[in-house]
Amino acid sequence: MMKRNMTHKPEDCLILFGFAQDSPAPFPPGSMSLRDLSPGYSETLENSKLSQASISALKLAVVQVIRALVQQNKRSVVIFFGEKEAASNFFVLAQIRTALPDIRIFMAGTGLSTFHVTRKLAQGLIDVSIRSDDLPTILDCKKRLKTGASLASDPRIFWKSEENWIRWNRPEPGPPKLGTVLLVIMPAWNEEFPPYGLAHLSASLKAAGYGVKVLDLNLEFWRTQRKEEADIVSLQNIVLWSLPERFESGPKPRLVGILETLERTLKSEEFCAVGFSLFQTNLLASDEGFRVVRKVSPKTRIICGGPSCTPEWSKQALADGNTGNVDAAVFGEADTSLIELLHQWDKENPEPVKGVRFRGLRGTLLEGGAREPECLALCQNPDFSELPVFNYSRLVLPVHFSRGCVGKCAFCFESFYWKKHRSVPFNKVLEMIANAQRDYGVNHFMVADSLMNGDHAALGQLADALIDSGMNVSFYGYCRADQRLTPELLAKLKEAGCSEIFFGIESGSQRVLNRMRKGIRLTHAAKVLRNTKTVGIRSCVSIMVGFPGETWWDFWKSAYFVLKNSRYFDNLVLNIAAPPEGTPMFQERDSFDIEFRDTHSRFWKSKDGRNTLDVRLLRHRIILRLWQALRGRWANAAIWDLEYETLRE
Repeated sequence: MMKRNMTHKPEDCLILFGFAQDSPAPFPPGSMSLRDLSPGYSETLENSKLSQASISALKLAVVQVIRALVQQNKRSVVIFFGEKEAASNFFVLAQIRTALPDIRIFMAGTGLSTFHVTRKLAQGLIDVSIRSDDLPTILDCKKRLKTGASLASDPRIFWKSEENWIRWNRPEPGPPKLGTVLLVIMPAWNEEFPPYGLAHLSASLKAAGYGVKVLDLNLEFWRTQRKEEADIVSLQNIVLWSLPERFESGPKPRLVGILETLERTLKSEEFCAVGFSLFQTNLLASDEGFRVVRKVSPKTRIICGGPSCTPEWSKQALADGNTGNVDAAVFGEADTSLIELLHQWDKENPEPVKGVRFRGLRGTLLEGGAREPECLALCQNPDFSELPVFNYSRLVLPVHFSRGCVGKCAFCFESFYWKKHRSVPFNKVLEMIANAQRDYGVNHFMVADSLMNGDHAALGQLADALIDSGMNVSFYGYCRADQRLTPELLAKLKEAGCSEIFFGIESGSQRVLNRMRKGIRLTHAAKVLRNTKTVGIRSCVSIMVGFPGETWWDFWKSAYFVLKNSRYFDNLVLNIAAPPEGTPMFQERDSFDIEFRDTHSRFWKSKDGRNTLDVRLLRHRIILRLWQALRGRWANAAIWDLEYETLRE
């Protein structure tokens, strides 16, 4: 129930109450009520859509509100939301924003949905949201925002900063017992949701007594490019980020802004180490970040990790001539390795650390050999508090059901990176989801596993637990097209909240699948697609063209598979075969009869000269056009057209 201070007289804002404010107490003097202003409003509070009659009634109310704001020279309006009146209030605030774009709009109410709040902030319809029904508290928060005072002890508040970032108040962490580590991710990478690896490392570091600051410079880069109306489609061409000559003339000049952010951060406080997450598409950009760290804080140690931080890469990065660039490379899971590395660096005579190659205090190169896979029951739950959760393109958080993969695909490094497949105890998964719901109001999750069905029994148990919990979540992720993914298990996943599954089928030729070491049968894969469609889960299929040994006959089998089964899946992802470092295809290139033109993994050809980049590009384009004919213009076609041109050059 609304707490109303009848003696309070706001000076520069108008208080507007919605239809669900049913307290018998009168509204504060000078406030307005939509219920009183809209006698013709006929909707029940449960309705999410408005009739034409209700819209007309609300428009009359909006006219009176706008007139009051103008005549009384109000600079802001506080709109109270009840739990069941989103449609009416959203309509009103949209009309006010259109008519008076410079006025500050505050959303208030205890029943506010985090999803609605962050979306309206992103759309620019509101300026601040305060999860409270107490008017004096709300007006005090409003004053604090204006003066820049601390908001840590106030109700959950969301607002948009001058830099157009969505901010929210959260308790400030206490001083760290040990040093502070800066974690950085450079572009180009996914901007749909927060980087999961950094959230896990943040939790592990804090549990060990370290302070943590996270810089998602990838997100900042894409936001800046959109603000500057850059050609986003061109910048999404991964070749520009992975070929040195293309990088120099393309993305590199656009990194100035985020490199300045990194420089300011390094100057703002002292860090004991800076960690970079490395992927194939951000290696060159990360190298620019290394240079900034060395220039601004030459004594700060640089640590690298991630999928592209391979033993092969680290040999070059830690070579004698490059000792100024990188100080340590962490291979595979870093939950424990990173902590042990930092502890060793604090010693006078550091000892080797398993899973790490690093330089000691006197420049001596130390290697600790392989580390055993982590016990997932003992790992920390991810900590997203250092990341701008509400500023990503989707209000989705990653979660994991397992680590590792049961497959041994020749083109993939997942099973070699994670060592072996392990499932997370289902009670720990429920705990991670509950934390995300409590802290961020998130109900939609991306399962960041190599595959969700590495252990079908464990997946079934987790689905049962999600159903029994009543958490009402939705999730999507990758699955192996395995016959053990039965209609019964799929139906259970649907009931648990699974909305979409990505299947890496890769080829319509069983001969090519065997060469890929996929370990699946096409007949089983087709059946799984049909069953997934039947239970109502969306699916996406991945097809790879040009794998070593693929003939034109094999390729046409893949095209036919897409044509024959297109009714059973919703999206198609096309990939061109390329052997990244660390994969069997790269390590065993002689047995696959391939040779490289240079170090870039896309520039390879078969030793007989039949499988070249031009051939692979042509095959890719044929299936792309087939899919367009089946489903209409594909959104990413423009990106691939640019990549064709770039690769051919």
